[in-house]
Amino acid sequence: VISCIDRPQRPTVEQADAEIAQLVAVAPRFVPPGSAGDYSCTFFPASDDPRIAITGAGGGPNVVIGTTGDPATPLASTRAMADALEDGRLVVVTANEHTGYGRNQCVIDLVNTYLIDLEPPPVETACE
Repeated sequence: VISCIDRPQRPTVEQADAEIAQLVAVAPRFVPPGSAGDYSCTFFPASDDPRIAITGAGGGPNVVIGTTGDPATPLASTRAMADALEDGRLVVVTANEHTGYGRNQCVIDLVNTYLIDLEPPPVETACE
């Protein structure tokens, strides 16, 4: 649902099916030959324009945690999110997983101090 709301395009069944050959060519383990198209957004109603300016204005310090080897969210995207916020604070955790909090004592202490004592971390901190 989130993916469909985040993009205004609503591919037809024919368009979704036409994409399969290209996906099989570049990711045969992810999309095996004989797969059908992805129709998950095809029948959704039209979406509002999802592009809004994200600033975090007035929200105080916003702590954004990213990991160096996140398979779902590249660190560059996490850094861009922190940079887009009015007072973004980036914590970079050396890890090959999606969630950084709890990975090591450094990030646990930074986040707990922020949530409990309301003391934000520096603009960018590395937790290895």
